[in-house]
Amino acid sequence: MTKPCRIIVHGAGIFLVIAVVLVAVIAPVSTDSVSVCEITGSIRHHRTWLKVISNDAYEASPLEEFIESECPGALRHKWMWISASRNNVVGCPIVLEDSFRSTYLLAEFVRSHAFADLSDEDKKSMYKILEWSSDALSDPQKRALHSDLLNCADAEGARAIMRSYRTSGGTP
Repeated sequence: MTKPCRIIVHGAGIFLVIAVVLVAVIAPVSTDSVSVCEITGSIRHHRTWLKVISNDAYEASPLEEFIESECPGALRHKWMWISASRNNVVGCPIVLEDSFRSTYLLAEFVRSHAFADLSDEDKKSMYKILEWSSDALSDPQKRALHSDLLNCADAEGARAIMRSYRTSGGTP
């Protein structure tokens, strides 16, 4: 092979390597999606690779685990999509989408010390209020409820929030 041909072949090879690396870095090969249950605060992760292979991860909240153990058959979910990302071959997000939902605040609250310190009756009452609110309240009202719950310092603060919803007709 002559020297000019080797230079062209070598240059084409370098160009091909650069093109493959660029495509690998900027082309999405996987999609991650996260949903949170508006009633229990449980989290569901879904990942799809090349639109073919997928896997799911599920993180049941302490409230869901409590309701399943104490009130079998009473559990109801209302899943809300909160975010998604399209990722390159090394897992770095290329495109991020999110829909700030207050359900994420609820997911944090049900994993807090304030929730853990509630009595069993308080947890049942909390579930009833959250189940009712998922259908009865507007998005801004739900956001206020979830924000108040996340910001309460302790179980007594959570009980006060529950009392305010019970006295305002907030339970079924």
